[in-house]
Amino acid sequence: MKKNVLLVLFTLSFLFFTGCASSKQVIDPSWVAKPSTVTVLIAEPYVINIDDLVDDLPNELQTFPHWFSGKLGVAYSNLSRVKTNVRVMTEKDFILDKATLSNGKNIVVPRPKEVVDAELILCISPIRTSRFIEERMNANANANANATNLASDLSSSNSSSTSESLRYEASYAYYDGKKGTNLGYGIVDVRSGFSFYMDASNWEENIMNMVEDLIKKTPLEK
Repeated sequence: MKKNVLLVLFTLSFLFFTGCASSKQVIDPSWVAKPSTVTVLIAEPYVINIDDLVDDLPNELQTFPHWFSGKLGVAYSNLSRVKTNVRVMTEKDFILDKATLSNGKNIVVPRPKEVVDAELILCISPIRTSRFIEERMNANANANANATNLASDLSSSNSSSTSESLRYEASYAYYDGKKGTNLGYGIVDVRSGFSFYMDASNWEENIMNMVEDLIKKTPLEK
């Protein structure tokens, strides 16, 4: 990967919460039956750091949404043991409904504009991928610096460290395909870390991370 990478700050008021690195969800407690099939409708993922895609998946520049949907379908089917059909759509194909998480945060969740003939429907939109850089303070070094009132460049450099990861953020909702009722919803914020460079394995690992969060605490979980 390119060594000089600018951190892209992208804010979605309904997706991103400071310090949040895991999914937040609300699941209808009456949803207990595991379906035999699930239809997953995803908006085309938006790649914020396009240079990362160029470096890691150069053969998928024009087909990335379908590469993503293919990997998502395989991961979802394997982890849930349910037959999965994934369809790539656009963000305009969804209606965004207001919803509230159990922690009181207000979000919006996707709902298909058109009627979909399916047993269970999972809508995922929007989907954002980006490179995430996090700086962490070394508490001990910081405390020592305060105690001795040192502010040299050397002590400052030793008081923090950075970590990098590939990040996926998405909003999602489950629907009963027959009744049209909402069975659950939430946001996903998953990351795949790396030490020196990012490659295709990070993109694939994060899809697995994403699916694990999507099925967590639902009847689809093993």
